[in-house]
Amino acid sequence: MSLAAVTTEHLATYRRDGVVHIPGAFGPAWVSRLRAAFDRILADHARGATKVRVSRFNGKIAMAEAIHHDPDYIAWARESHAGELVARVIGARRVRLFIDAFFCKEGDQPETATPIHHDLPAFCFKGQQLPSLWLALTDVGPDDAPLQCVPGSHTTDVLYRPPTSSMDLPLLPGYRERADIPAWIKATGGELKTYTARAGDVLVIHPATIHSSLAKTTPGGIRIAFTTRWMGDDVVWAPTIYTRTNMVKAPERLKPGDPPPDDEFPVIWPRAAATAA
Repeated sequence: MSLAAVTTEHLATYRRDGVVHIPGAFGPAWVSRLRAAFDRILADHARGATKVRVSRFNGKIAMAEAIHHDPDYIAWARESHAGELVARVIGARRVRLFIDAFFCKEGDQPETATPIHHDLPAFCFKGQQLPSLWLALTDVGPDDAPLQCVPGSHTTDVLYRPPTSSMDLPLLPGYRERADIPAWIKATGGELKTYTARAGDVLVIHPATIHSSLAKTTPGGIRIAFTTRWMGDDVVWAPTIYTRTNMVKAPERLKPGDPPPDDEFPVIWPRAAATAA
């Protein structure tokens, strides 16, 4: 794909909805390479020969930190147009890569659905320019656990307790329980919009956009999405009792309001002159 395919309409949609679908963002070469790397990591995990964190449960495959250990994913982050695409959509002068995760569904169990939530409260860094780049590595039809988002939900100042938070923790000021989300959607006239995709399509999702996924109801095959989280110009250190700080090697060195440290989260785009070629 040429980055010219990221149109002014895409930019306007992201600003308005907090989510934008960009078809064909990555071509067959990258999709095939990343899908092959996924299969290889699973095989390595079965042999106990990978540093990538992998687990299987309730028809889901969870895989994280591939971007730090696998050469194909490292190449994609550094050599593809992913960083520039994200920067253009969110209007950032530069972007860093934060974390990665795979959201994979196999089988047809109801548990393959993802509960409704938004991501911003879960992270120790905060900012409006903290989007996810959701990349389909398989076709995602209406029965393949497609994502659902509430367009415009990123504009509210309401935060919801993240799914990773223990219910034993108190509810912080300005936060609500996730169980309140459906009532909020109804009261504000919002709706859950379903996003089907073809392999190579991306969704860029604002960190405050409310979203979920349907269950995978097709009995065979696997649905694979590779998600990376990016940090733009306004992102700063802002942990709460709900956030994990083990995403950072030495969190004790950071003070609230500090930018991400360059030694751990280098700028991916624009590329440094030494690596631009």
